[in-house]
Amino acid sequence: MLLQFLRTSLEMIDDSAWSSLELSWQMASYASPSKQSFLYKALGTSLAACQDLVHVKSQIHTLLKTTDYMEAPERQ
Repeated sequence: MLLQFLRTSLEMIDDSAWSSLELSWQMASYASPSKQSFLYKALGTSLAACQDLVHVKSQIHTLLKTTDYMEAPERQ
């Protein structure tokens, strides 16, 4: 339900680029796998709602470069 709320909110404010940057920054602050897993889902929701394709491409490229594939939440 939180992801649906996020999706609806992003459609209303029309600024998903900012929210995806903020979510990316927040991920480094949480060591808990369950919290990181939710933040990754929220980031995906935010990027899916973003209309700025250059921003989406940049964020995905950064995530692929910085992901620790030994950690399950990041790998998934």
